[in-house]
Amino acid sequence: MSSQTTPDVFIIESGELADEGRHSEGEALRGILRMMGRKPKYTYIRTARELQAMSRQFERSRCRYLHISCHGNEHAFELTLETVSFTQFGKMFGPFLKNRRVFLSACSVAQPKLARELFKKYHSAPYSVTGPCEDIGLSDAAVTWASVYNLLFRDGAEAIKGKHLRDYLNQLCKLNGVRYVHFGRITSKPYYKDFELPLG
Repeated sequence: MSSQTTPDVFIIESGELADEGRHSEGEALRGILRMMGRKPKYTYIRTARELQAMSRQFERSRCRYLHISCHGNEHAFELTLETVSFTQFGKMFGPFLKNRRVFLSACSVAQPKLARELFKKYHSAPYSVTGPCEDIGLSDAAVTWASVYNLLFRDGAEAIKGKHLRDYLNQLCKLNGVRYVHFGRITSKPYYKDFELPLG
């Protein structure tokens, strides 16, 4: 846990044009986190340029947890108007992830290719990167993440521990019938270890 960050969630969301103006996962999570006494930051974006600007805001926010909610595939993040490759995303956010956790709510983006981009250097690597490794329904993603945050932050917890995160996600993946991957930082190359959830 970094003494320079606060245990709050920085939410970045991007969806389809046709869905704008409707209730969204990111906004729902912001409301739930506020009910837990947290102070989440939330921004809706449409372009790669806006995502780049968010990386700087995330750095300055001191939030320890980055939550990305958007569409995606095994190669890229799909924003409202543009696509951002894993390499581009790594260049944007990689320098600002040291001792932070990344939570992904986007179909199939939790891939080794993304992990390699974000764990390139041990001294700047995040604690973990976690998200679905296959297509997932919006409601399934929203319910899973809301439950994860509720379990992790209950009783005023000031830090998210990797083992607790994996244990809770393992149970929730079984209950919701979804598959996630958790990439946790280690000290030797490639500087991460992957855990496919649910186990077994």
